[in-house]
Amino acid sequence: LSKVANKKGVPPMFRHPVAITVDSRGNFYVTDDELNKIKIFSAKNKFKYELGGGEKSPERFSSIRDISVDGDDNLYVLGAIPGNARTIRVYSGPGVIFRFGALSSSGAGMADPRNLSVVSARKTTVSVYDARRKGLINFRFLQLPARVGGVVVEGGLKQTQVSWKSVPGSYIARYAIYGASGEAGPFKRIRTSTNTDRKSVV
Repeated sequence: LSKVANKKGVPPMFRHPVAITVDSRGNFYVTDDELNKIKIFSAKNKFKYELGGGEKSPERFSSIRDISVDGDDNLYVLGAIPGNARTIRVYSGPGVIFRFGALSSSGAGMADPRNLSVVSARKTTVSVYDARRKGLINFRFLQLPARVGGVVVEGGLKQTQVSWKSVPGSYIARYAIYGASGEAGPFKRIRTSTNTDRKSVV
């Protein structure tokens, strides 16, 4: 990690790296609990993008406890965000696709979550160790949709058409298209397309 993030002549990318996880393609994700950000690198040790946003960003973290990836390379982040001190965010690439977990007014839910693990099976089980409850809390839900395939991009500088193959699953309501001027981002949502549309002009 030091060779990747602390190159000569370049300011250090981390202040206090804590947790690291690797997906099936060799991309690795590193948390920094002083910056409260997650930096993502490719299998070839190239910086790709970061999660956490700026100080005023609605995507920023107040703290990050742990991270993990599932069988579809979705990233799970256990941490705190403004307005919710106990939450799990699920990312596909740079975008949040799902979030859950909190402490309800009745006292149910996560009280003092510390660690996170994901078990991939027919259903996904997310296990969180809660220090106050001194045990595991298990969340079970349907596996997240698979990634779209057959992506084709055609066009020029003024207009571009993106087409793709639909993902099986009637529960998919829409597709979100993100774009960036470079491989490392920052990524911005360009357009949202409904499930029946498998083409979009951007």
